[in-house]
Amino acid sequence: MNRKIESLFKMTSFSIYKASFEVKNKILNLKDKKLHTNVKLNVNISKAKTVNNEEKGSANIDLSFSLRMGRLTFLNVKLSISGQFEAVNMKEETFEELIKYSGVANLLQIARSYIISMTSQNGLTPPAVLPMINLVELYKNENKVKGK
Repeated sequence: MNRKIESLFKMTSFSIYKASFEVKNKILNLKDKKLHTNVKLNVNISKAKTVNNEEKGSANIDLSFSLRMGRLTFLNVKLSISGQFEAVNMKEETFEELIKYSGVANLLQIARSYIISMTSQNGLTPPAVLPMINLVELYKNENKVKGK
């Protein structure tokens, strides 16, 4: 990759360490169905550590995703994903902000890919798609709950 455009912030690894997938009602053709999604997301970001001028940190997300038609829930997915991140020559505050927004967004892309893959492999047409998550609003609401 061209070093001029390569980010100093990197995801070095990730792991889906817990996953459950349950289809409750056997509705395989989702086309033209009025579907509602429910997403719950819990984010935990570790305090950055500096080792040899490198910032290192991690983020964990716990995600619950369901699809409903009216009162009928027919798909439940729960995922726990961890990502490890690092950067060279970066302020700790900047690094932690990058984990909070870019790192978590990348973990959500992995979750989205997992959900699409699992639902398509189980015959759901079209596959279920995790909606985009507004992380700014998520963190703003978390701060209101915590009283910050």
